[in-house]
Amino acid sequence: LLPPAILLCMLAGTGACATIEAATLIQDARIKIDAARAAEAEKFAPFEDESATQYYEKAREENSEAHYQLARTFALKARSFAEEAEVKARDGRRASSAPAPMLPPTAPPVKKNSR
Repeated sequence: LLPPAILLCMLAGTGACATIEAATLIQDARIKIDAARAAEAEKFAPFEDESATQYYEKAREENSEAHYQLARTFALKARSFAEEAEVKARDGRRASSAPAPMLPPTAPPVKKNSR
């Protein structure tokens, strides 16, 4: 589902669509990065977290230079890495908080009678 601003641009057929679409995707990537960080992605998914952050920064840079297609591409990559980071972080948190498996009780060693 596309945001209303993008739908409006598409209907109007203006060149401003690229600007709005890139900005919307960049904002969405930031939200996903924040969600991943809230799930402790820096600890449990450091590669994905750092990749998301770097692509996000690059998207912002390209957007500020009016390279909207590149900004869009980098924002989509940032969002994808952030989503992956969040999943890995949630899985990592679950695994680290799971109780240790119960080991079967072991019988005491049998003493040999010495006669």
